[in-house]
Amino acid sequence: MTAAGADRRIRVALLIGSLDIGGAERQLVRLANALDRTRFQPLVLTWFGAGALTGDLRPDVEHRALAFSSLRRSAGLARPLVAARVTRALARELRHYRADVLHAHLFTGYTLGAIAARLARVPAVVAGRRGLNTYDQLPLPGPWLGRLANRLVTLHLCNSAAVRDFALAHERDLDPGRMVVVHNGLDAASLSPLPLPAGWRREGELLGAMVANFHAYKGHRLVVEAWRRLRGRAPARLVLFGAGPDEPAVRRLVTAAGLEGEIIFAGARIDADRLAGQFDFSLLASSEEGFPNALMEAMAAGVPVIAPTVGGVPELVRDGMDGLLFTPGDAGALAGRVGELAADAGLRRRLGEAGRARIAADFSTAAMVTGVQAAYEDALRRVPRAA
Repeated sequence: MTAAGADRRIRVALLIGSLDIGGAERQLVRLANALDRTRFQPLVLTWFGAGALTGDLRPDVEHRALAFSSLRRSAGLARPLVAARVTRALARELRHYRADVLHAHLFTGYTLGAIAARLARVPAVVAGRRGLNTYDQLPLPGPWLGRLANRLVTLHLCNSAAVRDFALAHERDLDPGRMVVVHNGLDAASLSPLPLPAGWRREGELLGAMVANFHAYKGHRLVVEAWRRLRGRAPARLVLFGAGPDEPAVRRLVTAAGLEGEIIFAGARIDADRLAGQFDFSLLASSEEGFPNALMEAMAAGVPVIAPTVGGVPELVRDGMDGLLFTPGDAGALAGRVGELAADAGLRRRLGEAGRARIAADFSTAAMVTGVQAAYEDALRRVPRAA
């Protein structure tokens, strides 16, 4: 018998800022769509609008989009006021839904969500931790909110062992017994392939992809330097998928390096995952990663990947077996890895096939959903029973 009672399914509210294009957002959609409907009833809650991925939700997944602006765009005294309004609105929605479990994604989601859940008397709160970030890196009141949330959260659900270990090393108030690891999941069959847009591929050149929004830690500047070093050594073009605040600076670097014909800016495309299989390789260059969806999508499509040894990447990619790894921040090493793939079609084929097999065997959507559902039930078992 769960806290939800024997006569109905467990009501799970999945909370995130929006359903804009991003790795955490894609994983939330996959989870909501795949939860066992005989045991769980999902609701998706977003607090600053809907987003491009809303249309990917199954028709039986209820979605409630609140109309608050992003907290990142609030400044000064406005920010805590907006946060308080968001928290009250979330509490109202959770109370109306009669949620048994709140699964709140990312730091802002699980800090405000944990407070809202307690105001709404939601029995269990699951914090979705998906990156190498902690409250001690934030200005006030971030650390205060983080410590409060850690007292209110029932279970911390991490998408890699690296994320769990990083959080435990930096937040001394965490209980290791309340930290659970469930890796992201993906099925190759869900990625209906699309043809590449005209003009991207040129005869005699490899075509690579980098799917990452333009934030400094994603390493776009490092990639530009690597491509500058590759000039004349390896015939390879690169398509950059994504958007974000660092894009104008990266465009200027590309122009200054004379790489306009070698690096293509594709923007934030909802179909980037469906294009993944049309590339010769895919890469990331981040200085931090939890468990990157972009690599999973490329591997599932049979495309060889290149990535830095950061965060949860080595849990997914084994160097020389199902991908190539390089030292973070080393443009020369990245260029060298691209050169290896460019020079060896057999290596590309072998790594691509091995990556596809690894996703199918170890990181399926079914495995992810099974782990998350077990975490929900575990969280409810931890809730003290009423006297």
